Amino acid sequence: MKSRRSPIFSSMLAGAICGALFAGNALAASPAASLPVIQAQLTAPPFAPPPITRKTPAKVVVDPNGREGHAHG
Repeated sequence: MKSRRSPIFSSMLAGAICGALFAGNALAASPAASLPVIQAQLTAPPFAPPPITRKTPAKVVVDPNGREGHAHG
């Protein structure tokens, strides 16, 4: 025999999940103004950027403009 949940229970559950998601996003986004800004160090494969040594969160900014260069040899 299947157990049926009432529509009220389903609505309450959906509301609680949505509320938790929106509250989590709001809390995560609010302290961004006080974070230090760090410029990302991009490298080409197979090289890797230096390891992260900071112990606190930071806002990492990535320059989306690629640079094209020509090798002289």
